[in-house]
Amino acid sequence: MPRFGIIGASGLLALVLGVSAAAHRPEPGESGDSVQSVLVRGAVLDEVTAGPVPGAIVQIGDLTTVATTRTDQAGEYRLASVPVGLVRVLVMKDRVGQTTLDTVLSGDTHVTVVLERFRFTLRGRVQDACQDGVPAARIVVLNGENRGRAAETGDTAAYELDDLITGSFTIRATAVGYRPVDRRVEFRTGEAVAVEDLVLPRDTAGCADMRQVG
Repeated sequence: MPRFGIIGASGLLALVLGVSAAAHRPEPGESGDSVQSVLVRGAVLDEVTAGPVPGAIVQIGDLTTVATTRTDQAGEYRLASVPVGLVRVLVMKDRVGQTTLDTVLSGDTHVTVVLERFRFTLRGRVQDACQDGVPAARIVVLNGENRGRAAETGDTAAYELDDLITGSFTIRATAVGYRPVDRRVEFRTGEAVAVEDLVLPRDTAGCADMRQVG
């Protein structure tokens, strides 16, 4: 009876729905004594949205043979001549995420892989035009998959937003007595920490006026 399997981002078989037990059928002239390669097909799903991931690179192979392809617009892939036995599955998409796992193949197989998203930390300092720190400033993500995430500056005027999902989004900084400032944030692959310092203009007096008052 056919089986199918969903392999999660952790690299473990999260839910067994099935792996086809049908062995590779030898071509004319090919020995049928043992199965040397199999067909692997399936789909790549986004960890966050559970939707298909088009354009992802899929590599499956052992130490000597690696088969490579990309998912189509439906997030599906098909790889022929994949070696049997213990193989490594690598699925990746630039600026999005990567999943690596090991599995054993013994026959033609259907595997759905969940692409684990890259995550990073955004931190920085909020100050005014006089380069003085602004405590109690609020930083909020306005859009994208991180929408609604927020942080507030402390006595040092520093803020930090951790475990953010990769992608581009806009943050807004606000504070009492200051005009709000928006900043576009662009994630770069391999960047675990991004720094965005923000300058808030005062509602009334400028920097020079404030220093004269002081």
